[in-house]
Amino acid sequence: MKRRVLAMLLAGVVALNGLPVLAAQDTTSDEMEEYTVPEGTEFKLQLHTTVNSKTSKL
Repeated sequence: MKRRVLAMLLAGVVALNGLPVLAAQDTTSDEMEEYTVPEGTEFKLQLHTTVNSKTSKL
């Protein structure tokens, strides 16, 4: 019985401990910038990581 009460108490503490993290999440970010690229605009994509040639060949 004592073990069950301690387990429930610990579960409650863990659950309440995570509440500030959930409350701190902002669903609408004002810092997010949106860019509109006109249709037909040419651009180049560049990889920021190197690719191993042995694994990239099919």
